[in-house]
Amino acid sequence: MAHTARKILTTLAAAVAITAVTPAAVEAYDANISETATVASVEGPVVVSSDCVGGQDEIDTCVGATYYAPVADYLGVPYYAQHNGKGGEAWLSLEVGDEVIVDGVSYTVDTIRTVSTGGDLEQIAGMGGAAYLQTCLDDAIHSNVYALTQN
Repeated sequence: MAHTARKILTTLAAAVAITAVTPAAVEAYDANISETATVASVEGPVVVSSDCVGGQDEIDTCVGATYYAPVADYLGVPYYAQHNGKGGEAWLSLEVGDEVIVDGVSYTVDTIRTVSTGGDLEQIAGMGGAAYLQTCLDDAIHSNVYALTQN
């Protein structure tokens, strides 16, 4: 969603920069609009299925997302973790406002925070999510935590 909005603004900025409206310029503008429409119809929400339940051992062995019980129990809301090398890399493209479907429930990304991997829960204090996603960054010492609001 955020990607589509950025593409539309870029396309509009390019259209404003055209000083002489020629048939070729109109054709180029229409091609950009068609491309934007195609991208919008192809892109969809990130879909997450929790294949495992447990703690760090399950995250390390599970190919899909893990319902990370120790943190979920503490926070009182669903918390899902997935190594970026086991599918979580798809989460790294999420931006605020994007839709995510987790175990069939639709959410919107409300806040994204980069934290120290394995750090304490104080790092996500105040995020206020109805559910959370967490995946490691490529440096393996930081993670992104995504606070989600239910749609």
